[in-house]
Amino acid sequence: MKTTSLNVVGKLLEGLVELYQIISSHTDALDIPYLVVGATARDIILHHGFGAAIERGTRDVDFSIRVRPHQHSGGLAPNESERRYWLNYKTVAKNS
Repeated sequence: MKTTSLNVVGKLLEGLVELYQIISSHTDALDIPYLVVGATARDIILHHGFGAAIERGTRDVDFSIRVRPHQHSGGLAPNESERRYWLNYKTVAKNS
């Protein structure tokens, strides 16, 4: 497998970097890994990596997050684990 990095500094649509920074701050604070997927990821690779034209009908951003199953919640019941998650989420959201 070959790994290739693209330099997209200053090349992404206005607001996109800021959006990813907000997403990263929330997911980092909650220790949740995420991945940019969908047409946005495709366009970044094809346009900035290979020079292909971007032809999109929408400007939405898709991303995927990984959430641990409830059995990994330190023995907490699913509802209690979820309640604590949302308490932390609201705290992060207020500080962003």
